[in-house]
Amino acid sequence: MNIARNFTSPALFEKLQLIVLAAVTIFAAHFTSEMVASAWYVVLLIQYARSKNEVFWFVFFFITTDGFFGFLGLYSTVIKAVPGLPGIEICQFYIIISLVKVLKSKIRPKIFFNHWLILMAVYCVFLIGFGMIIGLKADLSIYFKIFKTIFPLLLFYTVPRLIYTVEANERLFNLFFMVAMLALIAQLMTLFTGFDPKIYTQKVESSDLETQIEVGRNFRVLYSTNAVIISLFGALYMLALRKRHLFTDGYLYVLIMACFVVAFLSATRGWIISFSFIIILSLMVIQKVKKNHLLVLTAIIIVGVVAGMFNKKINTQIQYSIARLFTLNSLAEGDKTAGGTLIRLTERSPRVMKVWRTSPVFGVGFSDDYMEHADGHVANQNILMHSGIVGFAIMILFFLTFCIKMSFTYVNLPETNNYKKTFPVFVIFLLGWFIIHSTSGQQFAYYGLPAQIFPVALFFNLGAITYGVRNVPVG
Repeated sequence: MNIARNFTSPALFEKLQLIVLAAVTIFAAHFTSEMVASAWYVVLLIQYARSKNEVFWFVFFFITTDGFFGFLGLYSTVIKAVPGLPGIEICQFYIIISLVKVLKSKIRPKIFFNHWLILMAVYCVFLIGFGMIIGLKADLSIYFKIFKTIFPLLLFYTVPRLIYTVEANERLFNLFFMVAMLALIAQLMTLFTGFDPKIYTQKVESSDLETQIEVGRNFRVLYSTNAVIISLFGALYMLALRKRHLFTDGYLYVLIMACFVVAFLSATRGWIISFSFIIILSLMVIQKVKKNHLLVLTAIIIVGVVAGMFNKKINTQIQYSIARLFTLNSLAEGDKTAGGTLIRLTERSPRVMKVWRTSPVFGVGFSDDYMEHADGHVANQNILMHSGIVGFAIMILFFLTFCIKMSFTYVNLPETNNYKKTFPVFVIFLLGWFIIHSTSGQQFAYYGLPAQIFPVALFFNLGAITYGVRNVPVG
């Protein structure tokens, strides 16, 4: 299996550059003073402002909030810019600088779902005003918190104007794939040794961590979660392309398997079901599995199974993941707690829906009620409570319209088209992503933390790019 194309000089240099900058940032964030860390963050932001390499800096600032090898993550890289208020993540400053760049540029991308983005943006503004009418405490820290979850939505405006070719996305995925592989390595390291970087990133006691990550009982570790999600999509998208520059089929299959292993070892039922659904259906559509690839993948699986048989920790964790998956049988039989492992339907959902019933049409918006009762574990109910039936309907209609457009495009393109088989991958992946959203944790909303918005903006941007170049000949 030839993977040399993944290690060409420019691609390798970008990977090494990302590793070095990430390592220095990890050291600054977790092992130096606040002043030193802030100075380093300012240097990084100045470098981005002067750079034209949008792909590299998009991935870098994404990992500062999503994590890298178990380090970094939410609120780990912040600058105390406003006295008396919480720090601001450097990825928020990245968005500001990227917006300035976009406003100065002349790039005007054609986005076939742009009218839906405008509609949802208008409705988001409405939810701010409606929440104030219902009741929002006049507290600057609360307004600041709301602003920090709305501001990342600007990525839907900036990303299409900064990363606007399939080739740029291929370079971008080349970096994301490395991040996903490192996430798997970090997960295995935690599984084997019990060492968890949260000792540094969340300042918790090591004795508490030993309880949190006990193998076979409650080992639920996931690193770089959003990078893993978007890497699975990227691998399937690139596999569906008839012509590409950086990746061999074999390399992409390894990436796909690695992403699934991350989900499986986490014992997270929604992720396991979602990734299984996405991978199986996508590969059925792509139909590019060759004998040599099957042999390599079979060999990897055999090695993994043998390792699991002889390694107590892996064997225990596999059994734990399977046991958690089969608790869904109890749910099908009428046990809403799935054998005592699920409280979404019995506790979380009723609590959220009780608030929704006070304002079912428009929800409660960005109000005190929402700030108090928001619960991303029950994502669809949370959207209903926040944006009401109207907001939920707008979002679902957007997803439905997107999927229909991509499906009809797939049907109408000839078999020889370079992009034909990428279109059903978008549909399948979005449906699978919605499984995670509905069963594990909120992925879509009229707001979001940067780590959540980055991959969603990237996904839909590549959808718009692919649709726009669907009839462009590829040399």
